[in-house]
Amino acid sequence: MRHATMWLVSILCAGLLAFGCSSDSKKGGSGGDTDTDTDTDADTDADTDTDADTDSDTGTDTESGTDTGTHGDTESDTGTESDTDSGSESDTGSDSDCAEDGDSCTTAICCPGLECCSGMPIPPGDEYCAPEGSCPVSDKNLKESFSEVDVDDVLERVAALELSEWSYIADESSARHMGPMAQDFHAAFGLGADGRHIHTLDGSGVALASIQALYRQLLDLEVENDELRRENDAMRAELRCLAERAAAIEQTLADQR
Repeated sequence: MRHATMWLVSILCAGLLAFGCSSDSKKGGSGGDTDTDTDTDADTDADTDTDADTDSDTGTDTESGTDTGTHGDTESDTGTESDTDSGSESDTGSDSDCAEDGDSCTTAICCPGLECCSGMPIPPGDEYCAPEGSCPVSDKNLKESFSEVDVDDVLERVAALELSEWSYIADESSARHMGPMAQDFHAAFGLGADGRHIHTLDGSGVALASIQALYRQLLDLEVENDELRRENDAMRAELRCLAERAAAIEQTLADQR
């Protein structure tokens, strides 16, 4: 009996040990699956990270592309402004192409600081450039320091002024002009800002003063002529009277013979 009991106990222990090994084996297999799942999860996380990185890179590239495009548009706009500015400068023309002081402004724009003088009393086609504010203005309210003009003296100066015909050196057409030199005009009348230009108003003023002097002289001559005519008529009347008296005397002498 004792041996039988021991044998049963041994069989039970062996069975228990076999069951325990089987459980451990199963547990070990489950742990392996867990590790595999963990690795799978890790791979999934890695893929997720990769996707995140990919998304991040993609987002960065997209933003970079957007920035680049924006900068490109900005540069394009800048180029457009550049072209516009260049075009404006081209249309306006450089200062080297503008008309200088005293030059004609009929076909060119006056240089900065100058204005085109036109209108009365400047004849059409004779427009010229002059410093701003110096174009002919005859409004009495804009003038001061008035003084009388001795027109007879002006006429004498005009009579002594040397006149000549000439052409401008820069005029390719060699058009002929007549008048005094600006230096001589300034020396004779002291008019204008310098001795290089004859201002239209000054030239017109001198001419008008001379015309007035000549007109006064003409009036004086007409008065003198009228007086001489009256004297001549009186002398003729007296001569006729003397002639009649002489004829009467001759007739009387003839009768006495």
